[in-house]
Parts: sequence; C-alpha cells; structure tokens
Amino acid sequence: MTLEQYRLLHHWTVYIAPLLCISPSSQTNSFQMYLTPMALCDPNSPLRHAVLSIAASHLATSDSHLESGQNLALAAQGHRLAAIASLRKRLGEDPSTTANNDILLASILLLEMSKQFDNNGQNQEGDVNHLLGATELIRTRGGLRYLTSPCGRFLLTQILYYDLLSAVAKGSEPLICHSGLNETETVPLLLDLESSRGYHATILQAVARISELKKMKDAGCAPATLMVLGQKVKSDLESMDIHGLPSDRARTTEAHRSAAFIYLHRVVYDIGAPHALTLYHVRRCIDSLAAVPISSPLVSAHVWPLFTAGCEATEPRDREFVKQRLMNMHAMRRIQSIRKVWELMEHVWLSKDFTHCVEGAEQMSRLGCIEVVKEMGEMLHLA
Repeated sequence: MTLEQYRLLHHWTVYIAPLLCISPSSQTNSFQMYLTPMALCDPNSPLRHAVLSIAASHLATSDSHLESGQNLALAAQGHRLAAIASLRKRLGEDPSTTANNDILLASILLLEMSKQFDNNGQNQEGDVNHLLGATELIRTRGGLRYLTSPCGRFLLTQILYYDLLSAVAKGSEPLICHSGLNETETVPLLLDLESSRGYHATILQAVARISELKKMKDAGCAPATLMVLGQKVKSDLESMDIHGLPSDRARTTEAHRSAAFIYLHRVVYDIGAPHALTLYHVRRCIDSLAAVPISSPLVSAHVWPLFTAGCEATEPRDREFVKQRLMNMHAMRRIQSIRKVWELMEHVWLSKDFTHCVEGAEQMSRLGCIEVVKEMGEMLHLA
C-alpha cells in the first residue's frame, strides 16, 4: 500500500467506522473488526478500493483547501471504479469459499454506502441499486447456508438495514423479500441490528411490512384489505414494551415508532399533516429526538425519523429544530447525504405549504413527502 492509501485506511478505521455504529468507543466495532482486516489482506480486493473510496470522499468534504479537496474527490471516484471492476471479476470466480462470499457482500454493501459520502455529485453511477446485486448474490448462493461466519451474519444484517430504509426512501418493496430468506432466518438478523444500528426489531419488521403494503396499494389492492393488514401492524407497534430500555435508547425507539405510525397512516389511509393523527405522532417523534443529546452515538439512527416527522411538521419551531439538528449532525459527521435530507425536506415544506394555500388542508394532507422527492428526480438516503 502507498502512504496515501494507509492514510485513507486509517481515516476509515478511526473516524468513519465509529460513525456507522451506535456502539460506544469502549466496545467492539464490527466495521473495524471485520472490514478493516479484509481490506488489508488483498491489494486487488474490491473491498479495499471501496473502503478507500469512502475514506477519500469523507476527507474531501473536510479539506478546506480547494485543490486537495478536488484531488481527494477524484481519488474517491477512481477507487470506486476500481472496486466495481474488481467486483465484476470476483463474481465470476468460485463461489464455494466463505471468505470470498464475505468479501463480495462487504464490497457491495460499501458501494451502496458510498452514496452517503458522495461529494458534490462525484459519483457517476447515478441511482445504481447495489442492494439488488447483494440480494441476488444471497439468493443464488443459498441464503444463510453460504453465510455462516460471524462476518457473513454481520454483513447480512447491514444489507437488511440498508434495504429496508432504501425501500422507504423509494416508496418500494424491500428487495430482501426476494432473497430467499424466510421469516425464521430474518428475525434473528433484525435482533442483531438493534445492537449495531439502534433500530428495534419490531420497528424494522413493521417498516418492512408497511413497504410491502405500499407495493400492494400501488398494484391495486382493495382499501379494506390494506386496512385489515395495517391494523395488525398498528397493533404490533402499540404493544411494544420499551420501558426497560436505557433512556436514550427508549427515546430513540419511541421516535422510530412514531415515524412508523406516520409512514403507516400515509400508506394505508393516505393522510399526513395537517391531519390530527399525523400531527400527534409528529409531536411525539420530535419531542423524543430532542431529548437525545447530539453527542449520543444513537444520533446515527435519527435520520429517518427526523425526515419523516420533519416533512409533516407544520409548526415553524418544529421545522427549525429538525433542520438545525440535521445541520448539526452534518457538521459533526460530515456525511453528505445528511445535507441532502434537509435540502429535500425544505422542498417538501414548500410543496405542502403551496398545496395548503391553493387547494386546502385536505389536499395538503394527501401530499406525501416521498412522492415530492420522486417527482423531483432526487435520491434520498435515510440510513
């Protein structure tokens, strides 16, 4: 490795990996434990180039010198293209080894994650869905039978996480539904995600089911059927017991639950603000998020609820809080997708306020934030 590559790998290990996990610095970070050694082992590995690409993108946003920042952005693009080329070659090799499967999944995962760190549109792939490749790899190679290592299990949980939130952002069905994983296999993975990403398993199950309902709705499912299925999701969310969780974890889970209710009501009943039911959950979500200090590692799990509640917020103070919290998160974490979230949220506010003025409260309630983003042709990353 060159000196510059060592610098990028150090930045990944010391600065970026902790941003991706809610574990305190005193505890084991799975991104450091699994991905960094794999990136070191093979100079031609797609994983090494994917790691270096993310590190270069992140450094480029922090570099105050224009020329060096541009050089880092170009280096990020070069490593990303090298990762894709190497990945294509590896996909044609022997799939029988566990190590090779782990490297392939890790590389695909990081290529998807690299979109969050993209600096000023340097990513030339557009909206390539790398998760589609990951789920196809899982399906064709036998699901969990070929991913038995602790590393493989960790990678599956992260792919599941990105897939579920990507489905929300795109208004689509989770790809993992077609990966060959059944519910018995998926539930333990969701439980693992709670410790690494801060999302309660019940919340993630509810989000996946709501996204599936969205797919059914778009396919012409009868409203009565949607309401029956939606009522089951509602009951599961209401019956959650979070009283035994530590305070910040409980507040984060309550924010997630409120965001899930907002999502459910949008999909099943086609309502949002200023409907009283939506505003009730907006209030609970924002109050819960405001009670968690910005310094908490759990803030990494707040992007989706901030966007969901923020888009439906009607009070100026609530909108200002959500925007300022996202701005503070961006300043601390330097993840470019966070900036995009608040920029898109401002467009949603303009659209909803204009609709309210011209067509009234009922039409404003029917205007969904994801639909506004999709009409703009923009990409939204909520992980």
